[in-house]
Amino acid sequence: MLKVFDQVIYVQITKNAFNLLHVESNKQSHVSAAEPFSTERLAVAHFQIAETILNKELQKICRKSFFKASPIVVMHQLYQAEGGLCEVEVRILKELAIGAGARHVYLWEGEPLSREQLLRKVYATGV
Repeated sequence: MLKVFDQVIYVQITKNAFNLLHVESNKQSHVSAAEPFSTERLAVAHFQIAETILNKELQKICRKSFFKASPIVVMHQLYQAEGGLCEVEVRILKELAIGAGARHVYLWEGEPLSREQLLRKVYATGV
């Protein structure tokens, strides 16, 4: 159950880049990697590079407060996602978000989510 102080961050993964949306505040961030983490076969092939970049962006986009809870992160891989994600890719995305500071991770496959859908928490219900 989400609480008032929860922060939900929507992360879209493209080739060597992340797009982040802080759902509650509508604050957005885009970061392209100086050092590539994607390859022609995997969206996240160089884990440490991707984790470092995502961690820095999560710290920038999350609200600062005394009782700062780690964010809930919705990961959405857009690059190399045709046909669905395999078991290894699912684990990469979950561990990437947890390692970057997420408290809980949801994975979303399909069309990009709107802010309204994220506010309705469709990622958690699968609706």
